[in-house]
Amino acid sequence: MFPDDYDYHGYLKSRVLTGDINFSALVEALGDRGYITEIDSPEGAGIGSSHMEQLDQEEFDALFAFFYPGKMNTIQLSCIATNEGGSYPTGAYAYALINLSVVSKEDVLAILERENFTAEFTEFELIEARRDLLDCLKDSRGRLADPRVQAELVRLQDHVLLIEERLKALGLLPLTEEESIWRELDQKFPYARSRQQVELDGVSYIRIFRPLGQDDQGKMSWARSWRKLD
Repeated sequence: MFPDDYDYHGYLKSRVLTGDINFSALVEALGDRGYITEIDSPEGAGIGSSHMEQLDQEEFDALFAFFYPGKMNTIQLSCIATNEGGSYPTGAYAYALINLSVVSKEDVLAILERENFTAEFTEFELIEARRDLLDCLKDSRGRLADPRVQAELVRLQDHVLLIEERLKALGLLPLTEEESIWRELDQKFPYARSRQQVELDGVSYIRIFRPLGQDDQGKMSWARSWRKLD
């Protein structure tokens, strides 16, 4: 008989009982790779963020003992979330249910940040952003000296550059030769200050910061790049 067959109140028990969640698939994912996210979970084992937060270890242990009698349960549950990874840190949070016996919170936080990257922009949005920039240029012919037009063009261009940067960080867009060098410089000199001069393979470069604008909290975002010195 299902544990507490006539007196279950937990979300996981009820979902397993109705067949909405495949408990074996959930155990396999948590036992092997150590985590599931709202975006990345095995078929039959998807769990929403609000239920990840409320999932009870005792309830999980009771189900494990029922489905795997005599087998040792080494799954230690924890729910983590982050909104890091998007261009605006006030954005939506990504959640994960993890098994601390297999992975660390830090490792899965990095995965969630990547999910935030992926969810924020797509290649289709890049096409749309480029189209908006071209449309603005066409509609503004003869008025390019207008400060309001210039400000709008800068805003649209910065948006295109931001999306390109995010997609390239994910490997969804190829890097140019120059950008490959910049990435190597970023890895070798992660704390370089504005206008700081460094050297790579006998060539000198200088760190450049360019403001992208402020988010809803008034926090300034910056685009970082390098310039080769002759």
